[in-house]
Amino acid sequence: MVKITYEENDNKNKAKKNSLKKNKIKENEEFYAQRTNFFISILFLFIEVLLWTILLFCLTCYKVSFALIKEYNLKLILIFSAAFFCFSFLLTNIGYLLKFYHSDQFSFNFSFLFASICIYLLVNLTNLKWYFDFGISIFFTILGLFMGTIYGVFIKKFFKLKNKI
Repeated sequence: MVKITYEENDNKNKAKKNSLKKNKIKENEEFYAQRTNFFISILFLFIEVLLWTILLFCLTCYKVSFALIKEYNLKLILIFSAAFFCFSFLLTNIGYLLKFYHSDQFSFNFSFLFASICIYLLVNLTNLKWYFDFGISIFFTILGLFMGTIYGVFIKKFFKLKNKI
């Protein structure tokens, strides 16, 4: 019969705890290594969302004097909003597939995209007070951040599974 002392069990437990701590540290390092550099993130955010938002406002907002649309047209406003969403979504996915940045960029792009579209629609479709516009746009920004995070995690897991197969 083999007797196991308490001291041997303690040493085994300590070794397990140390290996778990090392694995956790390794996972944290891998997580932070997969974050996009701040300046790269800002650059692509400007290229994929902010630049096109400015163009959308200047060229299609009927309240701007030099816009292409001179009067209120609901169909065109909704078409431009949907096209802007699809275009920006496509650019963000292409940038991720070409490995310009990591999946965390989806959170930033989606939040700015949702805020931009929300503000564009509010400016063109309503005459609310500015604080209502602000509150509604903050809500859609948070919604975009949430959806972008979920989409980024989904894409990251999808490509991990695809690379394993």
